[in-house]
Amino acid sequence: MLKINENFRPRNILEYPPNNKQTFEEYFYDQYIINNTITDRIYIPVFWTNYYISKNYGQAELSELQEILDNLDRNKKYFTIIQYDDNILNNLKDLDIIIFAQGGYGNFKDKSYAISLNCQANYNTNTIDKNIFASFIGRQTHPIRSMIFDQFKHKENYFISNPIDYDSYRDIMNRSLFSLCPRGYGLTSFRICESLQCGSIPVYIYDNEFIPFKNEFEFNKIGILIKQNDIQYIDEILMSNKNNIKIFNENRKNIYDKYFNYSGTKNSILEILNQKHIK
Repeated sequence: MLKINENFRPRNILEYPPNNKQTFEEYFYDQYIINNTITDRIYIPVFWTNYYISKNYGQAELSELQEILDNLDRNKKYFTIIQYDDNILNNLKDLDIIIFAQGGYGNFKDKSYAISLNCQANYNTNTIDKNIFASFIGRQTHPIRSMIFDQFKHKENYFISNPIDYDSYRDIMNRSLFSLCPRGYGLTSFRICESLQCGSIPVYIYDNEFIPFKNEFEFNKIGILIKQNDIQYIDEILMSNKNNIKIFNENRKNIYDKYFNYSGTKNSILEILNQKHIK
């Protein structure tokens, strides 16, 4: 692991989603230290999301961190974890690095491996009557979300709303058979993880594809993928998948535990790092 000043690891800058006490970046680092983990690639232990937020969302001076990155030995190989939607804002130049990215590729798609945008479980996972066919609650931070509002706001059996209080948000998602998970500012959504936590089927709606652990499991085993151009067919697509609900639910726990749960995600990253073709 790269030795780097703790100033680059600020804690608990933004508790988001609500009640998420620790980002996955922080969790991974803590577990890496506790377990004395050894990897072939050198871990760059920066809490990128917290750090960039503390720097006015990357608008303030980043030269101190840039100097460290510029001085890294280019004959060695590195990896890091980042939740930040814009990925790494600093210049990586010709650094041999794998970025396990949770929110977007930024300028480093060729260096990034998409993993789940996950959060700690805060949901009631007990069996709850799914009396809402599909729901989406959130801000219209992307045209895809505005399209969903326009087309489904008043549709029967759909619950489409601007942000509401967190307890009500959880209740609606727990009661939803399908949860619409459109991308927001970033390429993906926390709702994919949240819906799995509460037993709702995630429906990822996207323009630029960002599918977590794409080489490790098939998303359509736990949810539904819908491209932006097919938004008008969402109701037909969901109705055609009603017979697959039992299969989705049977796959959900194992895939969630391995690729969305904090501990499982950490272990999956370490397994990927041990694969010969990326050493």
